[in-house]
Amino acid sequence: VFQLLLLLGLAIPIVSANTEKDVDGIVEWVRSKGGFFSEKLVIRPMIEGSSALGVYAVEKIEKNEVLMKIPKGCYLRLKKPKKIDTSSDATEEDVMTTWHANYCKLAKKLKSSIDLGDGSDFAPYTSYLKKQQRGQTPATWSEDGKILLRKLLPDGHDAVDWIDTYHKEKGCFPKDDAEMELLVSMVIQRGYDSTLVPIWDMVNHDNGRINTATNSLHDNMFKVWATKPITEGSEIYHTYDLCTDCGDTASYWGTPEILRDFGFVEDYPQRWVFWKANVYFEIRWDAPRKRLELSWDMGNEDEEGYGVPSESGIEFMKSYLEKLSTVEIEKETKLLPTQEGYTAGKFYHSAKVALEIAVQAALAHGDEL
Repeated sequence: VFQLLLLLGLAIPIVSANTEKDVDGIVEWVRSKGGFFSEKLVIRPMIEGSSALGVYAVEKIEKNEVLMKIPKGCYLRLKKPKKIDTSSDATEEDVMTTWHANYCKLAKKLKSSIDLGDGSDFAPYTSYLKKQQRGQTPATWSEDGKILLRKLLPDGHDAVDWIDTYHKEKGCFPKDDAEMELLVSMVIQRGYDSTLVPIWDMVNHDNGRINTATNSLHDNMFKVWATKPITEGSEIYHTYDLCTDCGDTASYWGTPEILRDFGFVEDYPQRWVFWKANVYFEIRWDAPRKRLELSWDMGNEDEEGYGVPSESGIEFMKSYLEKLSTVEIEKETKLLPTQEGYTAGKFYHSAKVALEIAVQAALAHGDEL
């Protein structure tokens, strides 16, 4: 079953209360604030009958054509987020604690806006967000789902437990506050640089099919335009990790982190970064040859890359594969809610295939030396 789903590239949506009225209300509100949403676009379910949304072209779109403009006045954001220390003296813990502290404040601001109901300046948008359900990211999965995913992740990865570590234990909200747990998950899932941007957060990620570009979120008007002609019926895609404001995210962030923050396993290309083991590689689908291809991070003129893994890096990958081999994936996923089972299964198969290819390529490289 999982192999078929992977080949088809299908996603099993979470059923929630999103409605056409909610979406139309957000578009009308953004336009009333001086924004723009092209008449050539529509926001609709990715699969008929579901409520997982995407943005689609209803007419042919030309290269460089503007698709949407979102004024800063529509952002739900922190006006003065705490500055993250990026100096050489800053530890990973320092950086992550500050980063999450900003998202804690954003979640509380979102809660305040939701509690105001129709009296909120962001009412059309927060009304839609209020209807989102748990289970969209691993941090809000069922306990059985969390237990399984911990078995599938590399040791020490925080994809399941980051809310406990950086929010509950840091005092952002009480440990039994399920509403704040969901809101914190939501602002990470939908946020860009401690900012929630309506409509833009409905554009889906696919690094293999990117057809848009943007200016910076820090500009007064956020603009999105087509980077190539887009045919009628095609989905509008962007990137969640190679964006204008993403900085050096790609140097330490890959497929497991996409799953952690956004709740899905991306299709190819996939990036696998295990920086503590000094391992970094990408897996791409070579359509003409009908096979998967691996590339190492060999750096460039300005920056040294991770290179081909050393013996210790190879041992790390072998150990991770051994960990995966102990999981009876078909049996365990059948016990989970449908979305969790599908996502965990896809991650298992993606990780296993990626690691097998990487180990074989690294060993072959060593034999050539």
